[in-house]
Amino acid sequence: MGRLKRSCMVGSVVFHALTLALLVLAPVLFAKRVEKVQVIDLIPSEIVDQIMAPPAPFAPPTPPTPTPP
Repeated sequence: MGRLKRSCMVGSVVFHALTLALLVLAPVLFAKRVEKVQVIDLIPSEIVDQIMAPPAPFAPPTPPTPTPP
Protein backbone atom coordinates (compact mmCIF):
# COMPACT_ATOMS: atom_id res chain seq x y z
CA MET A 1 0.00 0.00 0.00
CA GLY A 2 1.49 3.29 -1.01
CA ARG A 3 2.07 6.20 1.30
CA LEU A 4 -0.67 8.35 -0.26
CA LYS A 5 -3.17 5.50 -0.23
CA ARG A 6 -2.42 4.80 3.47
CA SER A 7 -2.87 8.49 4.35
CA CYS A 8 -6.19 8.62 2.53
CA MET A 9 -7.35 5.43 4.25
CA VAL A 10 -6.43 6.77 7.71
CA GLY A 11 -8.09 10.10 6.93
CA SER A 12 -11.24 8.33 5.77
CA VAL A 13 -11.40 6.15 8.90
CA VAL A 14 -10.88 9.19 11.16
CA PHE A 15 -13.52 11.19 9.29
CA HIS A 16 -16.04 8.34 9.50
CA ALA A 17 -15.31 7.83 13.21
CA LEU A 18 -15.85 11.53 13.91
CA THR A 19 -19.08 11.52 11.91
CA LEU A 20 -20.34 8.49 13.81
CA ALA A 21 -19.37 10.06 17.16
CA LEU A 22 -21.16 13.26 16.18
CA LEU A 23 -24.32 11.33 15.29
CA VAL A 24 -24.23 9.50 18.63
CA LEU A 25 -23.28 12.44 20.87
CA ALA A 26 -25.17 15.32 19.20
CA PRO A 27 -28.57 14.47 20.73
CA VAL A 28 -26.98 14.38 24.17
CA LEU A 29 -25.22 17.71 23.74
CA PHE A 30 -28.08 19.60 22.13
CA ALA A 31 -31.02 18.09 24.01
CA LYS A 32 -33.41 20.63 25.45
CA ARG A 33 -33.54 20.37 29.18
CA VAL A 34 -36.93 20.67 30.80
CA GLU A 35 -36.86 23.34 33.46
CA LYS A 36 -38.64 22.26 36.60
CA VAL A 37 -41.09 24.87 37.82
CA GLN A 38 -42.22 24.68 41.39
CA VAL A 39 -45.93 25.21 41.93
CA ILE A 40 -46.80 27.70 44.63
CA ASP A 41 -50.15 27.32 46.37
CA LEU A 42 -51.56 30.72 47.23
CA ILE A 43 -53.70 31.01 50.35
CA PRO A 44 -56.24 33.84 50.47
CA SER A 45 -55.32 36.62 52.88
CA GLU A 46 -58.67 36.31 54.71
CA ILE A 47 -57.82 32.77 55.79
CA VAL A 48 -54.34 33.81 56.91
CA ASP A 49 -55.81 36.71 58.92
CA GLN A 50 -58.30 34.37 60.60
CA ILE A 51 -55.54 31.98 61.58
CA MET A 52 -53.16 34.67 62.82
CA ALA A 53 -55.75 36.72 64.74
CA PRO A 54 -58.78 34.66 65.81
CA PRO A 55 -61.97 36.71 66.39
CA ALA A 56 -62.26 35.82 70.09
CA PRO A 57 -59.10 35.88 72.16
CA PHE A 58 -58.44 32.71 74.06
CA ALA A 59 -58.40 33.26 77.82
CA PRO A 60 -56.96 30.53 80.00
CA PRO A 61 -59.32 29.25 82.69
CA THR A 62 -58.89 30.88 86.07
CA PRO A 63 -57.50 28.60 88.73
CA PRO A 64 -59.95 27.64 91.47
CA THR A 65 -59.74 29.78 94.56
CA PRO A 66 -58.51 27.90 97.58
CA THR A 67 -61.10 27.46 100.30
CA PRO A 68 -59.99 28.45 103.77
CA PRO A 69 -59.86 25.56 106.25
